[in-house]
Amino acid sequence: MYYTPHTKEKGSLLIAVMVYAAIGIVTLTAFVGWAVTLSRVADNMPVKEQALQIAEAGIDYYRWHLAHDPDDYQDGTGVAGPYVHVFNNQQGNPIGQYSLEITAPTAESNRVIIESTGSVDGYPELARTVRVTLTQASLAQYAIVTNNFLRILQNVEVYGKIHSNYGIRFDGIAHNAVTSAQTSYDDASHADASVEHAVHTHVKRPPLTGIWSTYVSDEAPPNPLETRSDIFMAGRSVSVPAVDFTGITSDIASLQTSAQSADGDYYAASGYQGYHIVLKTDDTYDLYRVTNMQAAGTCVAGYTPSPLPTGWVWSVWTIKTVGGQTLLGNYPFPANGIIYADDNIWVDGSVDGARLTVVSGGSANRHIVINANLTYTHHDGTDVIGLISQGSVVAGLRSDDNLRIDAAMVAQSGRVGRYPYGSSGCSSYRNRATLTVYGMIAANTSYGFSETDSTGGSGYNDVDTSYDSNLMFDPPPGFPSTSDTFVLTSWEEV
Repeated sequence: MYYTPHTKEKGSLLIAVMVYAAIGIVTLTAFVGWAVTLSRVADNMPVKEQALQIAEAGIDYYRWHLAHDPDDYQDGTGVAGPYVHVFNNQQGNPIGQYSLEITAPTAESNRVIIESTGSVDGYPELARTVRVTLTQASLAQYAIVTNNFLRILQNVEVYGKIHSNYGIRFDGIAHNAVTSAQTSYDDASHADASVEHAVHTHVKRPPLTGIWSTYVSDEAPPNPLETRSDIFMAGRSVSVPAVDFTGITSDIASLQTSAQSADGDYYAASGYQGYHIVLKTDDTYDLYRVTNMQAAGTCVAGYTPSPLPTGWVWSVWTIKTVGGQTLLGNYPFPANGIIYADDNIWVDGSVDGARLTVVSGGSANRHIVINANLTYTHHDGTDVIGLISQGSVVAGLRSDDNLRIDAAMVAQSGRVGRYPYGSSGCSSYRNRATLTVYGMIAANTSYGFSETDSTGGSGYNDVDTSYDSNLMFDPPPGFPSTSDTFVLTSWEEV
């Protein structure tokens, strides 16, 4: 038997040592790199935070600038940006700068976009940028706003803001704020001659149901203005600033000037009854001269109460089917979206991707009439129609039995709605079936498409009014503003 001695593999230990050493070096290097990175991040964090605060300072500066000069979007320079400002610390020493890019409002939108880039001296690579959107408050912020008393009936839900320069009796459900410029008022809907809060309800407090038909002492001063979240889900307020309906006259004058520019469409008085505008989805409209309307006959004579409203003695606001109008032509929508006529206007049709404002001006006796559907193709803010009348915005006697109105409607001195027609001579046109309104309503005197009078009432039996919330940030071109103040509507870091 032979014994074979064990032979060791020379160098194997050295290889193992080298492998583990390499792993250790790589691991150590990674830890060192990680520590260095953490150190740099820790060092950079105060700088980045300071850069963000400088960018915010740029936003604050330009909001202040607009508060003092709401029409200046060039930082007082008269030339295009960017506009660079040195930023000083509390000791007055320069430590950085902010650079501003300003996007001015357009004819289609009242949005102002401010982009501010802040940086700290010596660290330009750590600059940060903030972009905000500001919107000037307009009448379109309201679902309903009126210069008169307002009553909202039970089982009516309103999703936009409601305001009256006088009193409001609200018996429905308000999903947004309800406000009045008054403190209290005498509600004419009941015989009791006692004042209640300027915004009040007659709905009984749960667990009771129904409404009080008489004066409600709990809803009267000196009792506090209760929350009543079952009715006023976003609250109610009194003694807030009034909305200036008189000032809308100057807005109408500005719209006339815009319409008379190369980008707008302006029409002088027709010499007849007015104009009929039919909007089309191919971004054009047909324009007719209205030459003959349906005679009032005994229908308007049966109107109750008396006297008749201004401009309603001689007409039921219906164009004669035969020989009632003459086609003047087909025209493209104006570039600035403003169509103005110093006359009455009938308007109907549909738009697709258009933003328009139709104005009837020149007199408080000039009105806008909607007797047939006026609709959007899209209800996402893409389509917008504004109707502004120095008189009223109305549906006539022979308006469609089922009518839809997609529009923001403003009656500077009159009403938005449909007058009550007496039973004598009005035949089947006196009462209509359904009306759907999508948009907003601003009326000086009154609002309502269903009326009750001594002959039993008239109008639309079923009215569905919805607020177009897109109007809050993108009202129709040239729409009347309620304040020069710009409101912050969005903030983002870019």
